[in-house]
Amino acid sequence: MTADVAWRLRYDTRLASARSNEEAEELLAEKVVGVQHDWTAYHRALATRIQEQSQSGLGEPMWMHTWLSVRAGGGGAGLLGLALVQVHESWGTPLISGDTLKGACRAEARVRLDVPDTHEDIRTMFGSTASLASLAFDDAWWVPPGFLRGWQHPQPGPYVLERDNPNEDSYHATRGEGMPGLAGDRLTPVAPLAAMGTFAFWVGAAPRQTADAATWRAAARRLLQLTLASRGVGAGVATDRYGRFFEV
Repeated sequence: MTADVAWRLRYDTRLASARSNEEAEELLAEKVVGVQHDWTAYHRALATRIQEQSQSGLGEPMWMHTWLSVRAGGGGAGLLGLALVQVHESWGTPLISGDTLKGACRAEARVRLDVPDTHEDIRTMFGSTASLASLAFDDAWWVPPGFLRGWQHPQPGPYVLERDNPNEDSYHATRGEGMPGLAGDRLTPVAPLAAMGTFAFWVGAAPRQTADAATWRAAARRLLQLTLASRGVGAGVATDRYGRFFEV
């Protein structure tokens, strides 16, 4: 799936004729799920990425598994319309930016250390307007099923179309902002995209931390583990249904 194909999905003629935003979102989600990927090329690109990063200060990847909820339309943050879970511009696969991971880890560190954002330890780890960060975070790539076993045969894509009705108590007990669902409140059924699978994460010492690189890398990896397990990323994290990661 090339960038051209990925972005042309937004301008499908059926989307222009959709009767509502919800219908347009569902149509786009269906198209995303049905896109064919060039897995041979993607395998090569991911293997190259792993090799390049292993030779850098970030080292070997962390393999973390999750079930992400993403939306197909909406807020103008790329194909999926969700800033926290982006789409790789060349492959159309889910991607979690390094900036997103850095921000989540910074928030988690503040809570665990019980200090403000201006605290010296936070500024040392994550930087500030006056200082450079000691930790580095790169984009997390989606890993196709079987990649870790060396399989390269055709595989299903990362996206699955889910059809859930938020009216149902089994879906979630709140309306999204911590407000209890109101009796008789008719919420619109949604058709979100789910992206299930393993992601490769690269975190470590910033290039300037040459003397204590191993120590900083270990600290960064542990902090990322804690952040992804407790805070998570993406939509639906508050429901405990999506966005929590565990190690493979």
